[in-house]
Amino acid sequence: MRPPLAICRRMVQHLVMPAALISIGSNLGNRQSAIDNAIAQLRTHAHIQNVVLSSLHESEAIGGPTGQDVFLNSAALLKTTLPAAELLGVLQQIENDSKRTREIRWAARTLDLDIALYDDQIVESDSLTIPHPRMVSRKFILQPAVEIAANMVNPQTGWTLEDHLLHLNQAAREYILITASEDEKLRLEQAVTNHPIVENCQLTFAVAQPDFMVNEIPESTRLAIIVSQEARQLCSSITNVPCSLPWIYVTNSTASVDEILAAILASQ
Repeated sequence: MRPPLAICRRMVQHLVMPAALISIGSNLGNRQSAIDNAIAQLRTHAHIQNVVLSSLHESEAIGGPTGQDVFLNSAALLKTTLPAAELLGVLQQIENDSKRTREIRWAARTLDLDIALYDDQIVESDSLTIPHPRMVSRKFILQPAVEIAANMVNPQTGWTLEDHLLHLNQAAREYILITASEDEKLRLEQAVTNHPIVENCQLTFAVAQPDFMVNEIPESTRLAIIVSQEARQLCSSITNVPCSLPWIYVTNSTASVDEILAAILASQ
């Protein structure tokens, strides 16, 4: 006996529903309760199914005001019929329900919900960037994500999440900072070289040129940071490509010293 048509349609819909990976963090107030409430709201949403939660991890706050409490991090894998932009709206409403404020970048927060991956989509808009632009450099995103979505592929790099985490765990502490000019290079050298965060790191500073072959940066490099959009444009081999190698981190605008140090620290 064939199943009813309505059941068949639901089965097909489930199979083709996009999978989304959500990065979760909290370091203000009752962290566990904030995460539990967020997952409960996701699991009861009419257009979200099969929410799988990773275990909880703790990580030091990186960037932003000093003196912040430790983060509780997790990841959720889910299926949804919502487009990525609408899913973002749902996540932001859940953040608002937890009394999340956004006055200061990287400040302490009751709840942080980010779309790390949405199927194999690449999205670049004013309000949303997918894959998460800093995911490949952040262990606190990758560690919980690998528990539940190790084989999920980053469409920009072709690497799985497990590949990215293995790279951060195994690569030497070698970092290349790629700037757009000699002046910018000198500024970063003076600001970054003697900072405690990079005490046990090998730093190389390079100026992007039209023939600068970014794709020849060796895999032994833990992270190559292209510090501005101008530097990105000068690297002819990655023109219009957000990230051509799995170990390259491209900033959305001219990176501050704090952002560069935060990227290095998060990858350790």
